Amino acid sequence: GNYGSFDRLAAAVCLSAKKDNQHIMVNLVVPYYRPVLDDLEKEWYSRFDSVIVPELEKTPYPYRIIKANEYMVDCAELVIAYVTTSIGGAAKTLEYAQRKKKVVINLHDQQEV
Repeated sequence: GNYGSFDRLAAAVCLSAKKDNQHIMVNLVVPYYRPVLDDLEKEWYSRFDSVIVPELEKTPYPYRIIKANEYMVDCAELVIAYVTTSIGGAAKTLEYAQRKKKVVINLHDQQEV
């Protein structure tokens, strides 16, 4: 993803891990094709091995982020999340991953109270 603070944090961690582990592939999945990127976006996108835009043409525009999240879950062996509430897009994606029987780590659950 590329839309929230957690998305950018997760990407930064993966890109950092790739420096010492060249076999790691880090891909950016975006729900919309954007023909024009500003310089900061171009620089950010260039850090990834690829930028993937899933085939979502038939998906109504407001639901494309949800479908892109589901695409990422479907492609993943492991889902790492930080979900603190049962509402919202992240919670829906976590529920989807659990329904798909993916290995899921919710970092929020790992915190000591």
